[in-house]
Amino acid sequence: AGDARLKTLLSDLNNAAIVSATGVHWEEAARDSWAFSSDTCSSAIALQALVRLDPQNQIIPNVVRWLMVARRGDIWLTTQESVWGLLALTDWMTTTGELNGAYDYAVWLNGNER
Repeated sequence: AGDARLKTLLSDLNNAAIVSATGVHWEEAARDSWAFSSDTCSSAIALQALVRLDPQNQIIPNVVRWLMVARRGDIWLTTQESVWGLLALTDWMTTTGELNGAYDYAVWLNGNER
């Protein structure tokens, strides 16, 4: 991130981050249901930007933790939160090598395992 504008963006992003016991996140000043905005969506988008522009940023693991805690049970509240969350977490896992492991998984569709 050598561009001065990117440095400013990253600095602003870091300064706006809210640190809590559950991790790091960003909050919307006002919610707009038409734009599907939420703290979870904004935090996922911020995570995606950090992973792509500043992958060594020390707050990234705490953003990941907050996103996981923000779920209700095993899901986020909206499809928008799910999409942004999954995109950001996939970028993070690709960057950290988490996708290189050997994992077991199961897919459920309408209550049936596939």
